[in-house]
Amino acid sequence: MPVGKLEAESAAAAAPGSLKARAFSLGSPSGGVLTPAEEWSRRVRRIGGLIQVAFAALWLVRGSVVIGGGVSA
Repeated sequence: MPVGKLEAESAAAAAPGSLKARAFSLGSPSGGVLTPAEEWSRRVRRIGGLIQVAFAALWLVRGSVVIGGGVSA
């Protein structure tokens, strides 16, 4: 049996809601239910984004103070 056909059959046999079938899905989940791994991933990305925004604000304010911008007044 060719490898492509074997992969197609194994992908078709996978359950639609299984982690393997949804591993690379970035959209909203079908049925509105997230797996525990997806919930954790979204939480980590959200908190990581907030940390990056905080550091960006810190460096922008710090740079403005150094060059004598509006923040230093």
